Amino acid sequence: MTQTTALIQITSFHDGPFGGGIIIGRDVGNGSEELLRSRTPMGVLPRKPINGEVWRVIGTFKDHAVRNPKTAETESVQHIIAT
Repeated sequence: MTQTTALIQITSFHDGPFGGGIIIGRDVGNGSEELLRSRTPMGVLPRKPINGEVWRVIGTFKDHAVRNPKTAETESVQHIIAT
């Protein structure tokens, strides 16, 4: 697996059930409007991110199932597994 680095401007954060959580935001490093998601374990996350902050996230991409709230269907979406 290839490691990637992204500068994510936080649009939302979802707490994980055992610490850590999911960071969602735009990659301001490449100017893309597409949302990126990062699964960030408790040991990697120093504190909860605040909307608007820019965080450097390093890790590898992996697909995870995500429920689309608009369609109620489950989709496979790439997440950066933060290290």
